[in-house]
Amino acid sequence: MELVRQWYFFLSQLSATLGEPLARIVNRIDLPLASALLLGLLGATAPCQLTTNLSAIAYVSRDLRDGRPWLEAVTSTLGKALVYMGAGFAFAFCPTLFLLFFGLAIPLGFRSNVGLLVPGLFAVGTALPLLTYAGLLAAGSGLADRYVRRLSRGHSTVRRVAGVVFILAGINDTLTYWLL
Repeated sequence: MELVRQWYFFLSQLSATLGEPLARIVNRIDLPLASALLLGLLGATAPCQLTTNLSAIAYVSRDLRDGRPWLEAVTSTLGKALVYMGAGFAFAFCPTLFLLFFGLAIPLGFRSNVGLLVPGLFAVGTALPLLTYAGLLAAGSGLADRYVRRLSRGHSTVRRVAGVVFILAGINDTLTYWLL
């Protein structure tokens, strides 16, 4: 149990260190949509989002043909944005429920005239590392098709590695959030 706490503390410290420059920018600007995107990018450094993004990166890396990583990353991000917007919509009608479950102050979306777009842009911000990686993969596959064909030969290895990443991320999240 102590090891899990230390691991979570390490990930939290890493998140705080990586996120501090973004937090300073968000505190200086008064643009709700830009703030939501930057807060999402800040959120991408949180322990739960790190494992989610690593798992998604492993997943989109398994098939490198025809811009597939980019398509899967965009689809995943849109799904995430819709879920976040749906949750924002539900909590807009019951802010007390939001405060009870999450213990947070009134979020940016409630104070903004762009409302439901805020959670969606936050979700996009959390997925920016995935989108960046998938974009680079897609661009690289278009620029260097013969290398991608060589990489595709290692497809079974990539699938195994992706499976291991999924399992390790699941174990990490399970131990971290169930035992703390």
